[in-house]
Amino acid sequence: MLPPRVLVVLAAGLMFSVVAVAQPAPPDWSLRQSYPDPFCNAGGGGTAIEFFVAAQAHIVMEVWHPDTSFVEKTLIDGMLSPGFHTVVWDGSDAQGAKVPDGSYPYRLTATNESGTELLFQDTKVAQVFCATPAELSTWGKIKALYR
Repeated sequence: MLPPRVLVVLAAGLMFSVVAVAQPAPPDWSLRQSYPDPFCNAGGGGTAIEFFVAAQAHIVMEVWHPDTSFVEKTLIDGMLSPGFHTVVWDGSDAQGAKVPDGSYPYRLTATNESGTELLFQDTKVAQVFCATPAELSTWGKIKALYR
């Protein structure tokens, strides 16, 4: 935590007061929910994933298959500096094929440079949803006939 700054107020050469101004604490590690969520991966759609890195670290971000049996795609695998970062997942797997509709967990893992100490790990879920139920598309066609 940073020490508070001291503000000295002078007026006409006289010191009136000394006020301690607290500095905001630096953000902690974080992984945010992707947006938009749900998203459709057809036609170039994607979802943005934001996260905050509190210290230089080796970052791995992976998107997992809905049953978590394997990694669909690795989005990041490398060193990142402290700060806010954003990565976009286009809804494709490691081979570039679009994944089917479903709930895809994504995990951020941060370790020290040598990979020996876990600094942060969190998991959220991105929803891929493109299918339109038949009832909705049929209802839309019926409404269009009566406009």
